[in-house]
Amino acid sequence: MVKVLNITSIKELRGGDMQMLALTEELQKKESFEGFILTQKESELSFILQNKNITYYESKKSNNFDIRFVRKIISICKKHTISILHAHDSTALNLSLLASTFVKNCQIIYSRKSSNRIKDKKLNQWKYNHPKIKAYLCVSDAVKKTLSKTVIDHSKILTIYDGIPLPKEIPSKIKSTLSQEFNLSKDTIIVGAVGALVKQKDLTIFIDVCALVSKKIKNIVFIIFGKGALEKELKEYAKAKKLEKNLIFGGFRTNINELLPQFDSLLITSITEGLPLTIYEAFYHKIPIITTNAGGIAEVIQDRKTGMLCNIKDTDCLASKLIEVLENETLKNTITTHGKDIFNSHFTIEIMASHYLNFYSTL
Repeated sequence: MVKVLNITSIKELRGGDMQMLALTEELQKKESFEGFILTQKESELSFILQNKNITYYESKKSNNFDIRFVRKIISICKKHTISILHAHDSTALNLSLLASTFVKNCQIIYSRKSSNRIKDKKLNQWKYNHPKIKAYLCVSDAVKKTLSKTVIDHSKILTIYDGIPLPKEIPSKIKSTLSQEFNLSKDTIIVGAVGALVKQKDLTIFIDVCALVSKKIKNIVFIIFGKGALEKELKEYAKAKKLEKNLIFGGFRTNINELLPQFDSLLITSITEGLPLTIYEAFYHKIPIITTNAGGIAEVIQDRKTGMLCNIKDTDCLASKLIEVLENETLKNTITTHGKDIFNSHFTIEIMASHYLNFYSTL
């Protein structure tokens, strides 16, 4: 039996952690697999795990090499005879490498979801090329390409695309949530964004697109769901653009699966991405996607086939293609139908789980 300890050191809830949870739940259905999760004490993920049928552990962590976290990894490995340590963030990799010194017959793999460049520091060169790391799993070829600039042995770097569980049907009584919450008329067009309010999402471009499109389509509202360090700056930028009536900051939400189906379009303006899960969710719900070609996005978004693609920071392109999709029902049906087809054939959680199970078995 394959026994995997998934390790995440982040206290906030991230899409990657929810993906890890969904994957573990799916793999638990297999007799040949047993999964465990270790997270930071009182992390947002730990509260979700309380209601899941998964064995999980918590540990305090005050720094990137906290010995308490390392000791917890060691004790779990010995208690459950763990065969694979699966690190899901950079700090988790630090802690796994330290723990592996005291645990025999335990291999390390590292999942990377960001296409951000790794800084050329001696510590990073040591860490990412450590001989105990047996494989690096990337969510897109774009992430793989970036990681290849740091990792010397390219044969260890693999791409396994994410997949998501089939979203549950949304009860009809909550389908008008956004209209009710923000006092919108039923014919209001809603263009949404989902993600942290950070530099890589380039939400100033999202705001610029809102300003352009709002001049041509009157009954339209743009909503940003997320929180982050740039929230104040972005709100001030939107205020300077006089977009109080057309742009809403919806804050952080845990029920995006209920909100996304209410979008008339998903707009992504990122300058760097691994491959955001919201794309797969939009595919499933047949929500048209207008996006930049950041990171791995162009690996799944084909222009005018599964979405509308523009260069990074090309505000005019994003605005014109958004207007085109909203006004051309035939084009909208074409790209959403192809998106749903590619989701069903490539990006379900069952497909992802089969890829991971095959990979784990090679170890």
